[in-house]
Amino acid sequence: MIEKITNGTKVQIDESGTRVKFYPGVITNNDGAEFEFDCGLGRSLSYFIEPLIVLGMYGKTALVCALTGITNDALDVSVK
Repeated sequence: MIEKITNGTKVQIDESGTRVKFYPGVITNNDGAEFEFDCGLGRSLSYFIEPLIVLGMYGKTALVCALTGITNDALDVSVK
């Protein structure tokens, strides 16, 4: 998801899934174009919304996104 709102960001995960290399880019908010992201069923939408709010404030344009997934689970704050 972060790769979609930035320009030049690279995320590399090794084969075992135990190491992550993150190379940051410039927050462009997808240049104002809407993007869609499927959050899956493992975590609620609020898990993904929180970092989008923080990163969206520093973007060059408005952040417009459509998230799909569940709105309630036992791990995250609900959007009830």
